[in-house]
Amino acid sequence: MPNQASPYLSGICGGIERYFSRYVGWLANSVSEHKISEYKANSKMKPSLALATHRSEIREIVLAHRAVNARVFGSVAHGLDTDLSDLDILVDTTADTTLFDLGAIRYKLRNLLGVPVDVLTPGALPDSFRQAVIDQAQPI
Repeated sequence: MPNQASPYLSGICGGIERYFSRYVGWLANSVSEHKISEYKANSKMKPSLALATHRSEIREIVLAHRAVNARVFGSVAHGLDTDLSDLDILVDTTADTTLFDLGAIRYKLRNLLGVPVDVLTPGALPDSFRQAVIDQAQPI
């Protein structure tokens, strides 16, 4: 259940979340981690298979970084993903969640799963399709 004390954070996340998580991932990648990520990227796994294999680890990573209610949406939720798809994850923030937490979730999940991952909050989604994404999102 989302914490109602953090609507400001959810709104702010929408504007800078994607930039920030890319920046954190770039800063955190060492040469060896980059090579591992490159190898995983070339091994081509469907995100749905990565999700099924690591479901409990995904939940643990999300909770460890002060976010809750992890859900999957997009092509994986519809069963239409391919080995070129990404894994779209929706999380709710708590009063303690920071942008560093959201960036760390994305970074750790990309390294664990070996597939591209986007981690978003409901506030980061455009108003025009926010409710549709929330409605079709499936718990991890």
